[in-house]
Amino acid sequence: MSRETKKKQKYVKKISQRSKSYKFGEQRYFNANKSINKKTPKKYYKQTKQVHKKTKPVDKEVDLYQSHLPETAGYIDTHVKASEELEKIEKSKTLRLTQEDILQQSDLISASKRFELTLPKLGPYNINYSRSGRYLLIGGNRGHIASIDWMSKKLTCEFQLKETVRDVQYLHNENMFAVAQKK
Repeated sequence: MSRETKKKQKYVKKISQRSKSYKFGEQRYFNANKSINKKTPKKYYKQTKQVHKKTKPVDKEVDLYQSHLPETAGYIDTHVKASEELEKIEKSKTLRLTQEDILQQSDLISASKRFELTLPKLGPYNINYSRSGRYLLIGGNRGHIASIDWMSKKLTCEFQLKETVRDVQYLHNENMFAVAQKK
């Protein structure tokens, strides 16, 4: 193989590898898997040039948009740090995860959103957040219904029904909700 065809093959491989990360649909312009032989190197060279011209502005846009996307989803590291006694314990048991563990691993803004509701008499409770995520609807098994703006910690409405509540659900906005009552 001549030096030029090797360069062209490297160029085709480079473009095909680069485009793999941005591939959202079919590959339209050329098949990078075809090998370049001595008869048609100009054809593939032209195709790669065309692809490069067409994808260059798109690659810049994709880079811009990918910079706004989160790299990884949030998670909590439950691994226990080195200690001979604790090495015997299973390291990633999420059953032992407490609210304090979550609070320690979260940032300040997320930690400030934490709130506690103590409702021991009328539970267990079903909850539902509005589509905006601002309002919380709770429904106790013994008939207690409340809608709360959890960011400002203000109660928007509260009812005490005299029937069993199975489930609660906001409808199209936070002003209307449905309650599933006894069978």
